[in-house]
Amino acid sequence: MASRYVRINLLWAVAVVILCVSKLQGQVNYQQFKDLHSTCSRMDSASVMKDFVALDTLRNLGISGHEDLFLEDLGMNYYYQFLLFKRQADLDSCISVSRLGWESYESSRSLWILAFNLIQSGQFEEGITYLETYVARMTDQGIPVDYEQVYRLYKKAYKG
Repeated sequence: MASRYVRINLLWAVAVVILCVSKLQGQVNYQQFKDLHSTCSRMDSASVMKDFVALDTLRNLGISGHEDLFLEDLGMNYYYQFLLFKRQADLDSCISVSRLGWESYESSRSLWILAFNLIQSGQFEEGITYLETYVARMTDQGIPVDYEQVYRLYKKAYKG
């Protein structure tokens, strides 16, 4: 158990060094950080908040590469915070970040997160529009769609 924490702390130390060097050179390439640390690996309050602090630090440093991945992870982190703490502001932040990821980078993951959370928050019409866009996009790209999840979202939207 102790060796696991030493390994995690060592990874964080390496991440901080990379961040410091990157900051001296400019902005952070998110892929470098993501390769060192898989954000939101566990959904307990300590892990989610630790990941949020790391993501917020990166946001303050500035992201120069793979911002789409950063926005996906940040959106999911806000969603995890919403699940844990039931704060509407976290769900609203998740929706805003996911919308930015979709509109700026056409990120399919951000599109799914956006559709899912709009429907979860009761914004059914807009959520269904994004859900249909997601299904069409995945189908066009030949990527399998989890129609069971899609059905559940439709069911929630139309049952209210």
